[in-house]
Amino acid sequence: MPPAAAGGIVVSAGLLPGGDTGRVKLSEFESAMDEEFGALGRVLRTDLVIAELDGRTVDEALGAGIPAAEVWLALCRVQEVPRARWHGRGRPDPQK
Repeated sequence: MPPAAAGGIVVSAGLLPGGDTGRVKLSEFESAMDEEFGALGRVLRTDLVIAELDGRTVDEALGAGIPAAEVWLALCRVQEVPRARWHGRGRPDPQK
């Protein structure tokens, strides 16, 4: 599933009407990390190894060129972030 962005926050295609796709800037990724995980985000970036990212941490995956949207979605899945927040904590669900 290709990634997409809406309102500067990461979403997955299919969460947006029409399945819009696009790129996510690193600054948008970092904002989403701060909003969802707060201070824990720094630890998750460096210490959490994610199988879906070929056994890499978030920072390693980004450094290897894996798109930020893919990294975000993998992190959301492994951390069991409710799907309704994959587009950004506190933001309205684009499906509604």
